[in-house]
Amino acid sequence: MTPEPKLSSYIVAEASPAEMAEQWQKIEARLAPRPPRPWLPLSLAFAGVAAALVAFVYVQRASSDRAFTSAAEPLPVALADGSQALLEPRSQVHLLRQGKHEVSLRLLLGAARFEVRHDPSRRFQVSAAGVDVVVTGTAFSVALDDRGTTARVSVERGEVEVHPHGETRLLARLHAGESWPERPAPAVAPAPPVSAPAVAAPVETVHEAPAAGRRPPPSDPRLLLEQANAARRSGDVEQAAALLETLRVRHPRDPRAALATFELGRLRLDALGDLPGAVQALQQSIALAPTGVFREDAEACLATAYARMRDRPRCEHARQDYLGHYPAGTHTAEVSALTCPER
Repeated sequence: MTPEPKLSSYIVAEASPAEMAEQWQKIEARLAPRPPRPWLPLSLAFAGVAAALVAFVYVQRASSDRAFTSAAEPLPVALADGSQALLEPRSQVHLLRQGKHEVSLRLLLGAARFEVRHDPSRRFQVSAAGVDVVVTGTAFSVALDDRGTTARVSVERGEVEVHPHGETRLLARLHAGESWPERPAPAVAPAPPVSAPAVAAPVETVHEAPAAGRRPPPSDPRLLLEQANAARRSGDVEQAAALLETLRVRHPRDPRAALATFELGRLRLDALGDLPGAVQALQQSIALAPTGVFREDAEACLATAYARMRDRPRCEHARQDYLGHYPAGTHTAEVSALTCPER
């Protein structure tokens, strides 16, 4: 059987050896090194700068027009100015603008807590359900009702202003521990008329049990955290602290324990005035999540708690720890300004 010929045998060279030599001379002449072109590196440099500017503009636009949505767990969001937002489960926040002189967000669903870095030259605004909450540096929460038509603002520290959306008219100026709109006082039913006895009898005062009407706390740590957030939004900080304490004690190994313990420490520090309890919770929060996103806030709160306790040695130690760990941190200015008085 005749073997199959190779494919190369089908290729026929039509040029003569002299013609091939002439072609190679032309090729080698074109391959010879050319004199350097001094304008080429400069043009490449300009091209690189232009590409970098295009990329920078794109990143800034993308980061300043973005929606953040949390699922079944809280979602922390770090902003470029050093401020932070913590979205509660099933919440959505739209970052509208993020610049040197203005940061603007809109709460579209659920609730979120904002830790705003103090900067008098920058306007920080959160819009929700027809109102604008304006601050320069503080910690506050904004929550929408189930229909998304009413917003509730609660201030943990600092001061905020509430305006109608797009207006300068002031609806409320809130300080630490205050909320807007205010909850109406519970209606008290008038006592039924009774006939006066012939001889006046001592009046017996009946005290309602403090736990009456409240269901026992759930065993699920997820439900504990959700109920604590709901209680805090409604202004019931004592109930919120009790639920967070239950999560801290019963579920110390749960992934939510570090966040719950941190929030418990802040409630005890800013709303309940329980300074030893705040220190205990904040220290445990740091131990549970030494690299957590709220470690910096916890260290700043610890220094503040020791200063209010007039515990000078621990205050100075906590202040030095914070400034050493976060020399350009969110709370550097306020921690540096702390005084550590003695008892």
